[in-house]
Amino acid sequence: MNLILFSTSTTRRTLPREDPRAEHLLRVLRMKAGDRFDAGVVNGPRGKGLIIAAGAAGLELEFEWGEEPPAPFAITLLVALARPQTCRKILRECTALGVRRILFFAARKGMPGYAESRLWSSGEWRRILRRGAEQAFTTHL
Repeated sequence: MNLILFSTSTTRRTLPREDPRAEHLLRVLRMKAGDRFDAGVVNGPRGKGLIIAAGAAGLELEFEWGEEPPAPFAITLLVALARPQTCRKILRECTALGVRRILFFAARKGMPGYAESRLWSSGEWRRILRRGAEQAFTTHL
């Protein structure tokens, strides 16, 4: 994660210890109280986050929000439904590359069951878009 995304632009928040973002900050980036990191609001501004305190319950964070990143490219990608693991890669990479819209459709030679896969029915696709945006340092999903 190059950018830690949040859903609202509050200036202060608590992040539970079991949240994947907290895990990433503490274990991967090895941050502690007083450290700053790059943060963003989904479809909103980017800014800097500050870890005020790190305890057993979670992280106390404070934010300074700046400007919104540039809009994604005006590209719409049409993709025939493929195997779910292939669609996951397409979603992540296209988000990271700045594709504005991806339209999946059922093709005549495709497997009809792909449209009912857990990727689409559970909302997993949203988490994958979020990971692609975090990796690309953008807030646009």
